[in-house]
Amino acid sequence: MIKMNIKAKLRKKVSFFFEIAVPIFIGYYIKKLTDKAKENIDPNDQDQKMYIKMLIPLVLNFFISLVYSPSVSFVVSGLVKDKETKMKENLKIMGLSRLSYSLSYFIVQGLMSAFVSIVMALFITTNDFIFPNNGQAFLFGIILVIVALANTAFSMTFSTLFNDSKLAQMVGGFILVLPFTIFMSFVVGTTP
Repeated sequence: MIKMNIKAKLRKKVSFFFEIAVPIFIGYYIKKLTDKAKENIDPNDQDQKMYIKMLIPLVLNFFISLVYSPSVSFVVSGLVKDKETKMKENLKIMGLSRLSYSLSYFIVQGLMSAFVSIVMALFITTNDFIFPNNGQAFLFGIILVIVALANTAFSMTFSTLFNDSKLAQMVGGFILVLPFTIFMSFVVGTTP
């Protein structure tokens, strides 16, 4: 089952490339954006520093939700397509357990999302403007990997709401925007 999911992922070469290239481009863009902000910020202006400190989580929220959109879209559309073609029922008849079926998607997409998280963490944590302390940067990397695994589980749960794989693929990429926005608005609202 894992081999089948890997083959399905490799068949969609454009989306596979997009899933690998987006975190690299976004990480590079975040690094360049913060480097430019660091050059232009006045060290004595406290209002400007507070504005930048509040803006960084919002920008990270948007970019991180964009990074995980292709993986969520792949899982949701794959599970719905299996539901449409009755693949899951056929595999159950042949003796495949529900746990094996679910774990195959979770392992393949979880490893891919963990790789994407590590790439994003490397770009973001090498920037001392966002994380001046290396301990915070390492913690951020671990949190990104956990978020990636949680997004995979979330997308597997969310796939039960769809019956059409094309609709699921279109909506799948935007599923994460709402939870990330709610979480980041809470974080920004509670930050002193």
